[in-house]
Amino acid sequence: MTRSRLNYWVDVLLLMVTFITFVTGIIKFPGFLRLIRVSPRDVPIDLIMLIHDWCGLSIGILVLVHLILHWKWMINMTRSLFRREEK
Repeated sequence: MTRSRLNYWVDVLLLMVTFITFVTGIIKFPGFLRLIRVSPRDVPIDLIMLIHDWCGLSIGILVLVHLILHWKWMINMTRSLFRREEK
């Protein structure tokens, strides 16, 4: 697998798990179910919390992989941003 392809799949997975974490976070947000008039008994909140927690952990791992894949670029950009201008 090329580095570009790996980058692509890491970013796609990162987007997916971030979206899932966002949606499950809204669902488990206090008062949300009352707001949309859904009984808490009708929602498998334990499963939603489990999905939310695992996706949150996945985000952390994928961000770490993303940073590792872009480490050289970040170093080069930091150097170029803080390099003194030649007169």
